[in-house]
Amino acid sequence: MTNPMLGLALLILLAKVLEEVAARLRQPPLLGDVVAGLPMGPLGFSAVHPSDELELFITIGIFFLVGLEEIDVAGFLANLRTRLFVASVAAFAAPFALVMVVCRYFGLG
Repeated sequence: MTNPMLGLALLILLAKVLEEVAARLRQPPLLGDVVAGLPMGPLGFSAVHPSDELELFITIGIFFLVGLEEIDVAGFLANLRTRLFVASVAAFAAPFALVMVVCRYFGLG
C-alpha cells in the first residue's frame, strides 16, 4: 500500500471490528487487536509497513494500554500521602540521581 496513513486507518478499522467480534465471543477485546494485526502486517497482506510514524503510534498505544489502563487513580490518590509513596519515590529517585552523577563524572552524556 503506497499511503501509510491509509494502511493505518484500515488497520484501526479492522481492529475495532474484531474487538467487537471478540467481545461478542466473550474473549478479551485485545485479542481482536492482535488478530487484526496479523493479516494487515508484514506477515499477511503487508498493508502496513513499519515506519517511524508507526513506531510512534505503537509506543503511544503501548503506554496507554499498559500504563493508563492499569492505574487505579482513586487508590493512587488515597495512598499519595502515605509513607509507602514517599519510599517508592525515593527508591526510584535515589538510584536515578546516583547514575546521573556517575555519568556526569565520567563524561557519559
